[in-house]
Amino acid sequence: MKKILLLLIVVASTLFAQKITVIDTVNATTMEQFKVPAEKNIVIANVLRIQINASLLDASLNPIRECKNLFQDPSNADIKKKTKGGRGTNVQFAVFETIEEEGTYYVKIDIKVKGERGRGKKTVYYLVNVKYPEIVAPIELNEKGYYYSETKSFSIATVQFSNPNLYSYKIFSSSGNVIEEKKGAVVVLDSVLSDLRYVGQKIKVVGYYNGKPFKYREIGSNEVHNTEWEILIKQPKINEFTDWRNVDNKKEEPVIISAYNYKAMKILYSYFGKTQSGFVVVKPEIKGFSLTSEPQGLVINARPIKTGSWLYVQFELSQDYLDGIEEYGQVDAKIHVRFRTQFNEKIDRTYDATIYK
Repeated sequence: MKKILLLLIVVASTLFAQKITVIDTVNATTMEQFKVPAEKNIVIANVLRIQINASLLDASLNPIRECKNLFQDPSNADIKKKTKGGRGTNVQFAVFETIEEEGTYYVKIDIKVKGERGRGKKTVYYLVNVKYPEIVAPIELNEKGYYYSETKSFSIATVQFSNPNLYSYKIFSSSGNVIEEKKGAVVVLDSVLSDLRYVGQKIKVVGYYNGKPFKYREIGSNEVHNTEWEILIKQPKINEFTDWRNVDNKKEEPVIISAYNYKAMKILYSYFGKTQSGFVVVKPEIKGFSLTSEPQGLVINARPIKTGSWLYVQFELSQDYLDGIEEYGQVDAKIHVRFRTQFNEKIDRTYDATIYK
């Protein structure tokens, strides 16, 4: 019974100790400095001496830290000068704070004052409701990533953050190195998406306000997001266009090509990638090119030609070889094309056709 009574006394004492009177409520945004009181300053009249301390408390009234950024006018030194004759002066003051996490907080202000009519002390509390900012426009990124040479930009600007000059962002490589660092709320990925070094990597983009990443909500949503995104940079797929049959494509029927169909003596290559708004087309940049034929000596003057977004592999049929074929005769031919592209992709393909004279 004594233990129960003791427990009740402790609980009652705790509840009594936590009972406070809130003077006013302040609504604030994370990472934005706010003022307590929100509007006018606290004013105390007829002051001869004053001591003010403020602290930030959590929702359970547990201390978080002492508030260091206080405004007081006049200062304690000036109060001494103003009150040398024994007449008090008016003192106004306020507290400035910045909080990084959403939640309910309290600012506790302890005031000790000596006035014309004696000494006094008082503790006042202000309730502070802190919310994450709302993003101005939804950030829509392709979860599947972006192809090399695509363009993409998005804004991390919020409705509540007051200083547009405090936004910035960094882009990191998969190894954690900073690729790009810029000021402003608009994140532009174009230069990184056009850099061959990062194809096949997941880059990381981090948005900052006042030098720190932040959390946000979309307008009308309760879901909280971080200003950090991973984005895959993809290699587009190489495509070919030719009248010849690729021997790896078993579904294609055998083809017959006239020996004098000069337009058929070429193969077109280009990289394609289907995007959310269309396509990207990238011209292959090649090295180590070779083209050989079966029978040997059938194909001559093979050369790669770059035109627009295309790589043309052009060649001719040897007239000397054709002269050895009887009129209306034919020959089964193969050509082997090899080169390496800017993506370090090795292309090694074989095509066949029946050449009809």
